[in-house]
Amino acid sequence: MRRLLLATLLAAALAAGDAVPLVQLRAADGPDLQQAWERSLYGQLWQDPAFAELRRQVLDAARQTSAETGVDPWQLIREQRGLTLQVLPGREPKKFRVLSQVDLGAQAKAVFARIASPPQSPPKQRVAVPGADEAVRHDEAVTARFGNVLVVAINEGARRLPSAPATAALAIDIDAPAILAHLAAIAPPAQQADIRRAAAQLQPFLGRLSYRGDLVSEGVRERITSDQPLPGAIAVDRALLARLPTNTLLLLASGIDGREYWRVASESLLTMLDVALHKEQPQGLEATRREVDQLLAARGVQGGLQALVEGLRGTALIALTPAAPFPALTLALPRSPQLDALVAAALAQAPGNKLPPPGKSGLVRLPDVELPAPLQLVHGRTHWVFTTDALLAMGWESGRAGGFADSAAARAAYGAAAAEACIIGVSDTPQVLRTLHGFLGMLLMLGAMDPETQQAVAQALLRTAELAQPGYLVAANTAQGAVIEARGLLGTGLIPVLLAGSVFAITSDRAEKLPIDKPPTLEAPKP
Repeated sequence: MRRLLLATLLAAALAAGDAVPLVQLRAADGPDLQQAWERSLYGQLWQDPAFAELRRQVLDAARQTSAETGVDPWQLIREQRGLTLQVLPGREPKKFRVLSQVDLGAQAKAVFARIASPPQSPPKQRVAVPGADEAVRHDEAVTARFGNVLVVAINEGARRLPSAPATAALAIDIDAPAILAHLAAIAPPAQQADIRRAAAQLQPFLGRLSYRGDLVSEGVRERITSDQPLPGAIAVDRALLARLPTNTLLLLASGIDGREYWRVASESLLTMLDVALHKEQPQGLEATRREVDQLLAARGVQGGLQALVEGLRGTALIALTPAAPFPALTLALPRSPQLDALVAAALAQAPGNKLPPPGKSGLVRLPDVELPAPLQLVHGRTHWVFTTDALLAMGWESGRAGGFADSAAARAAYGAAAAEACIIGVSDTPQVLRTLHGFLGMLLMLGAMDPETQQAVAQALLRTAELAQPGYLVAANTAQGAVIEARGLLGTGLIPVLLAGSVFAITSDRAEKLPIDKPPTLEAPKP
């Protein structure tokens, strides 16, 4: 009975011309974002005197915007509800359809008026939309107001979307394979080859993705799930990570099964190399493979690219550790006969290099690369280790624990990581910020920063360091695909930064009237 019902509903949807969105975005309601903001590190920093100048600039900009447009951005953030955006396949060739809506409360009329009659531009064409109070058209876009709800439709009839609660502060669902297939279908013939190459590069990595981002005490918590497993991924060897020192600043480690990676993603890798080597005129996968194999053979690598990739099995890592005058960088790669030959060939390019004996380390130079500290190479039993951390080089091959596993940053990451985690990233965020603080004097001496700005930035960095907590990034393959989780000051990067920026100054109606040297008091929006 249930299957019959689902089939009937699906048939009805198809008959109505609806389609599953290629992309769907939902945001939490303003009051929920406000509460999460106030509890988060961002909310604490916003109220801190160290950020007084930034707060003043933002509030001044808001006052100016409100005076010029009649729209109060703070009230807009507080009152928005049901923010939804959908990108759908086009019913016409070469076109996507876009539908978005948001309830803006008492601000809806003012926002619509601004859209309908933009300054220094002719008013938009008024059109009739069933059920809407008013609507305007501009090219392929229609903006309609249904009471307090604004709807924007592109290449689609304006209509209300079904309301649904947001499952996170920011929830995004992306059907990446469907997007690439639709792009290939609607693209001009001259661009289809480029799209097919892009699809081949991305195919092993992109499936149907689900992103959920929330504001938490540390800043951002993100969870990304995919129905596509990470290719060639195996569990990270945590005993290898344990050799790092307790005060490691940053770490990213990945477990690699090169044989499985080549089986799943060799076409993607060759496509990327083809594009990189032949930007103007790609030569094809087989021609690119022969070219790369010849380059590797000239450097003593037997078996070509396939043997080089398949020989990689183990844990690779890149880490940043404290050192003077600059933090030290460490890169560890699992050994194989092919990588051994490649390392030896690379060292031979710079005069005076000698390969350290097995189990030992020695100073080396990389051709055409200038580093701020001497580079050492550890000829390990299982790994080649390039590092500018002399202490780490001395103790690496002993296999003794360096204290990393007992650090607060490692404990946070290991607590979130599954036993089979194939990626483990760690950030000792408080210490990273203090390290950045140490370079401000150098920027001042170089003239890249004036004293007043330096003092403001220094106070902001130190205050953020006091409130910050260690962050992590972990990933693991599952029976359903892959799961990636990040938690920390910025999470994985761009999306949380945009999210934080969009809600970063949620304040009460009185906030902008407070003296700048006093933290604003946040209040819940009035009904």
